[in-house]
Amino acid sequence: TLQEQLDTARMLIQSREAEQTSCRDARDADSNALRAEVSGVIGELRDLLTLADPRWELFGLNIPANPTVPEAIASLTVAALGTGQESAEWSYAVRMEGTRLFLKKVGIDEDFINIADPKDLDYLMKNLTPGTTISVFVRAHNAAGDGPASPTITKVVGA
Repeated sequence: TLQEQLDTARMLIQSREAEQTSCRDARDADSNALRAEVSGVIGELRDLLTLADPRWELFGLNIPANPTVPEAIASLTVAALGTGQESAEWSYAVRMEGTRLFLKKVGIDEDFINIADPKDLDYLMKNLTPGTTISVFVRAHNAAGDGPASPTITKVVGA
């Protein structure tokens, strides 16, 4: 009976992993399609607007001739996603071209460390020690530089 339960549990895990892979692949395909559409719109704007036209900012874009740093990322959440893993998710910031994720292990690190520059609006932090207190913030960046820091989240790493 225990062997049957173990086999059933393994099959369920494999099924869920396959579902996650399928969902991730669909998300990535949708993200790539959206990026292609946005790139097309930006290409059309280049044909219609001068590089110094202030209307670039009406589309949430930098004025190419005079870029401005992005606005601050307004919200950040950090949640346990398994032993020693924390998932960080944040909102989009106007004029953001990318992000920088900063982590500080309280009582261990003297200062925040840039641990990743993710393209997406989320990141999975792995190999954290359960029970450790961490502080996390994110900054949007573009060609003009880094924007202000998001709110800082401090929490204990889940077990």
